[in-house]
Amino acid sequence: MKLFFSFKWMRFPTLLLFSFVAIVGRSQVSVTFSEIEKESVKGIRCYNIVLEAQGSNPILLAGQNYRLYYNSDGVLMQENSIKSFLPANSYLPLKLVQHYFDMDASGFGVLPYENNLGFINIATDYNLTSSEPIVLKKGAPFNVAEICFDVKDGVSPQMTWAQDHLTHTYATAFVELAKLEDKILRPAPISSFNIVTKNITNTQVANVLDASVFPNPFSDKLTLQFNEPLPGDANVKVHDVFGNLVKVFAITKGSQELILDGKDLLNGAYILDVETNEQNSSKIKVIKIK
Repeated sequence: MKLFFSFKWMRFPTLLLFSFVAIVGRSQVSVTFSEIEKESVKGIRCYNIVLEAQGSNPILLAGQNYRLYYNSDGVLMQENSIKSFLPANSYLPLKLVQHYFDMDASGFGVLPYENNLGFINIATDYNLTSSEPIVLKKGAPFNVAEICFDVKDGVSPQMTWAQDHLTHTYATAFVELAKLEDKILRPAPISSFNIVTKNITNTQVANVLDASVFPNPFSDKLTLQFNEPLPGDANVKVHDVFGNLVKVFAITKGSQELILDGKDLLNGAYILDVETNEQNSSKIKVIKIK
């Protein structure tokens, strides 16, 4: 039976109370959901959660909270398939905190499969009394866990990491990692979120820009701001909730603010899609009113 309710009223709990953006110059981590070649039962596809440090400094991995959306139309995560590769003496068992599927959030967010939305929340904490955390280094990817899905014939699984600015319209909690510094837990900045499947030959990278808009809702003009100068020229594409492109604004490298004229837009919801030449991106939902 399909469950019908809007994700607008749904807020997933945050187990690690960290919020962060990717900060240039600091050690960062890439997060990848990668399909693996594996001898398995027909119709079963398995994926690894893979972390890799992106800076010269190694990162001592602490607590983790992974949140992923997927198209549950013909795809269903096997809840008993989760296999952790984290050392048991340093980390609590990797736990499936939440799993929802066949949810209906139509017209609310930015994912094309939101009328068959699946959601996974998997988490673990680090044992502070342990002296052996995982050390993440650049050029040395670490497999955190394996997860498998039951997939119907002819269906291609679609996955999206829950991340700030891209899927924030569905929930307030996103992928979070912690690192250990002098026995203190700190947020680990994430540089990119990747999905790698057999049907996609290149990694889908979403380097998230830290952007905000105000006022929201707006009536005529909308101000878009970034917390730091843009690393390159960008286009701000305005789409309606059906995916139709209705406006495009150009913004130049080094800018931190853009004022968008939306007086000619019809009332309703729109998605601002900000993309730079460096493949940084941000998606923000806004509401136009009279």
